Amino acid sequence: MGLDAFVNCNCLREGKVKPAPFDLSLLEWTDDGIEMPDTVEDEIFYQFHEWKEQACTHEDMQIYSDRVGNTSGMNVYYGVLERLGEERFPLLRRIWGSPFTAEESRKALSELEQFERRVGEVEGIFLLESGSMEEYQMTLVGEDRWFYSAGNEITYRLNPEGFCVQDREGRVLFQSRAFTQETVETNRSGWQRFNARFSDSDTGSTCETTSPISKKIWGVEELYYPASFQVVNRGLTSSDLRAIRVLRKLFEASIQTGNPVIWV
Repeated sequence: MGLDAFVNCNCLREGKVKPAPFDLSLLEWTDDGIEMPDTVEDEIFYQFHEWKEQACTHEDMQIYSDRVGNTSGMNVYYGVLERLGEERFPLLRRIWGSPFTAEESRKALSELEQFERRVGEVEGIFLLESGSMEEYQMTLVGEDRWFYSAGNEITYRLNPEGFCVQDREGRVLFQSRAFTQETVETNRSGWQRFNARFSDSDTGSTCETTSPISKKIWGVEELYYPASFQVVNRGLTSSDLRAIRVLRKLFEASIQTGNPVIWV
């Protein structure tokens, strides 16, 4: 789940598309982009979608498309909007709705510039690998966010107290702002697995679970398990919100082409 968006190119209007196996006059500009009416025969409908993928130099006739954010990323985005005052950003708060016209995109870009200037006023909580300081999870101060659940038995959470392991009844099994992770190889049902032993760096308290915190590295088959973590609080930067970068490109593409931003 999450939010995706795109802006169509003008190649169809400018006659820069490849020959089509159907009558181009059938095509319509709709709230969903360039589409074929539902009333056409199935064969034409399938021909259109196959042709559209490579009809011009832009894949699927989209000059720009991207994921604005996954569910957690959009929750952070809306959380920041709320803290800065949603009423100040009337367009940015309704991006998950009807398409934005080019004129709305122009106004939304102005809102986005103000939003980016003020994002540092909001404080975030970050779970970082101690060595590289790479971010693994984040939430906003004042929130208690779960980011992992193991069969409803335990959840991993990030909140003002730090990293937290809770059982299904909500009891805190482990809480820390600086801790190590030791992975222990085990065999479950004939499969190689790893358990995790978390140890608080200050108190020495420990917690063992069947789910280490891991990361997938592109091109490497084995998962990477960091040895230590820390939780830090700091003001947000624009790079913490993927939505800022993507929205800017969407609005600029809309202004450039005169075509709407379509939310998916």
